[in-house]
Amino acid sequence: MEFFDLRRRNLLEDYFWTLQEANNAEPRERKAAIKLQCFYRASMVRERWHAVHHAGLFIQRVIRGMLGRLKAKAATIKRAQEVNMSYFNHCAATIQKVFRGYWSRQYTHCMHSRKEYLDSVRNKGDKTNAWLKNYEHDEQAKHQRKIEEERKSSFNKLASQLHHLVSTQKIPGVYNPPYSDALPTAFQIPIEQHLRLQSTARVPASIRRPNLNRSVTRTTRPLDHTEKGTTDAAKIRAGPPQPVAKRVPLVSRAANTGRMQAIQGPFLTKDQIELKNVKAYDQNRSVQASSHYNIVERTKRSEARLSQLTRIGPDEFVFRKANEDKLKPSVNAETRYLERPVEFRQDYMELPKIKDKPPFFTAVPGGKDLRDYDDQKYILGALPP
Repeated sequence: MEFFDLRRRNLLEDYFWTLQEANNAEPRERKAAIKLQCFYRASMVRERWHAVHHAGLFIQRVIRGMLGRLKAKAATIKRAQEVNMSYFNHCAATIQKVFRGYWSRQYTHCMHSRKEYLDSVRNKGDKTNAWLKNYEHDEQAKHQRKIEEERKSSFNKLASQLHHLVSTQKIPGVYNPPYSDALPTAFQIPIEQHLRLQSTARVPASIRRPNLNRSVTRTTRPLDHTEKGTTDAAKIRAGPPQPVAKRVPLVSRAANTGRMQAIQGPFLTKDQIELKNVKAYDQNRSVQASSHYNIVERTKRSEARLSQLTRIGPDEFVFRKANEDKLKPSVNAETRYLERPVEFRQDYMELPKIKDKPPFFTAVPGGKDLRDYDDQKYILGALPP
């Protein structure tokens, strides 16, 4: 009996203890159940959201494909229109070019007359070139002859001053060496012969008679000597040169100035007078006459350049004041420059009449640009579906 009493007591204690444990674990089990429900509901929501999301992506992909195909088709149609329009414009430009060329050659410019004109211009150019070449050849020949004459004249002038180098009967000259077979030549003539030809006796300038004819000649009108620029030179006319009188040679060799010695006395030769005038021009002129004409301006410019180099800034200081008054336009400000417009067939006031020519009929109505024609249906009909 005691055993059953103890067992009953232990069973009650175990029951109450288990009930207490269940009551203590109820909040934790409730939280676990709620968490399980949350995870399940979240998994259901995610599954539904993924289904809707995939459906939306599918719809977008289908719509984008359809829109892309429509855009591609529209681009293909537009490209075909542009290709056709470019081709038609090119054909129209070619037709206009050919027609304008024909019209210009037929009614504006004559091709044969233009050819004749160009041929005449070419012939004139050839003649001009030939004349210029001949003129150049003649000028070069004249220049060469002038150079040769100047060389000969300078050589003859120099040879006329070397008469003391001519050979004598006893002593050979410098240009006639006795021990040389080849004589020095100039202009294919021996220099000795040049000296003999140029060493001729001349009358000194101091005793030379002037070759002037002082006979007075009447002019058509009387001379007014009070008028500026008139002198007695008009009364004097140069006549034929007068022959020099035969003079008896002087007994004294030293007194014969024209042969052995220089001129004695205050008489000067022409070369000496020119040399004296040149020296007087260089020595006796003033400072202003010896300087350049624009020396003052050149000096001012050089001083201005030097002053600019010594400044601090690279540009010179200039005080600029704004112009309050507006600039007035000129007379030609509002005038338009009108070029001559292109004349078309419909702009002609009177068309040229061509006999025996049939009228020109067009397959499409005129007065429109190629872009204005409704050719989209033909283009769309030519494209594949």
